[in-house]
Amino acid sequence: MRDDTVAVGIGLAFGYAHADALAELVRIAAAHGARAVRPAPDRALLLIGVAPPDASGLTAAAERLGFVVRADDPRRRVAACPGAPACASGLMPARALAAALMPALETRMLPEHGICVHVSGCPKGCAHPAPAALTLVGTARGCGIVRNGCAYATPGEYLDPTNLAVEISRIAAPASEAGHA
Repeated sequence: MRDDTVAVGIGLAFGYAHADALAELVRIAAAHGARAVRPAPDRALLLIGVAPPDASGLTAAAERLGFVVRADDPRRRVAACPGAPACASGLMPARALAAALMPALETRMLPEHGICVHVSGCPKGCAHPAPAALTLVGTARGCGIVRNGCAYATPGEYLDPTNLAVEISRIAAPASEAGHA
């Protein structure tokens, strides 16, 4: 920036953060010299006016709070709606499932840009209306699995959400075979 400060980019995991975490981030950012917080594209925030020596400490603090701070963070490749119980249409807790599935999913995602996995609480697909390599959708029959499609597509199979991480590890093809969208 013109005054020799920097803007630190912080991503919101699955496009969401708790109000308490945001308040703590703002408090820490101010302690590191940030003068403003602005929304940015791709579910992110810019913490503006940070002295370059303070940027790494601010980034580390944001990471401890659960924010996305690295370009290669696999959460950037997953779209997840709020799901149940936050959404009346949600038939499964999409964000909670997305977070729980990260260990099973992250080894199967290429480091390229774009959404690879969509976790949708219902067939509306609000968080990501476009096709994804793997879409997990809440239905009356359980968690539907759609490969290379949208949440409103007919699932090829259904799984019990309580065993989803194990099942996803079993059925998810390696990233090289997934045909990413």
